[in-house]
Amino acid sequence: MANAIAYYRVSTKKQGQSGLGLQAQQTAVESYAANDGLTLVDSFTEVETGTNKRTRPTLQAAMKAAKKNDAVLLIAKLDRLAMFISFRAFWKAASSLWLLICQKSIT
Repeated sequence: MANAIAYYRVSTKKQGQSGLGLQAQQTAVESYAANDGLTLVDSFTEVETGTNKRTRPTLQAAMKAAKKNDAVLLIAKLDRLAMFISFRAFWKAASSLWLLICQKSIT
């Protein structure tokens, strides 16, 4: 079995506290990992809006953990990254790791 690191992001503190969106992301990632034979070794959750953010410290920590553990980085939906202002910098930093988007119809 290959290792995986999960990254979750919700946009508001209210979503983070209520679990709105977060539970759907966790379910999608856990289901994807189970179906693909991946072992989730760690997870990172970020509660932050996507507007005017140049860095994502939690995303960067998840990427570092994925590299350290020779793991794939699992993200429930591409839109969890879409608001990352420096998307180009993300791809440059992510060039040496596997990124899997578990996107299905998550609400």
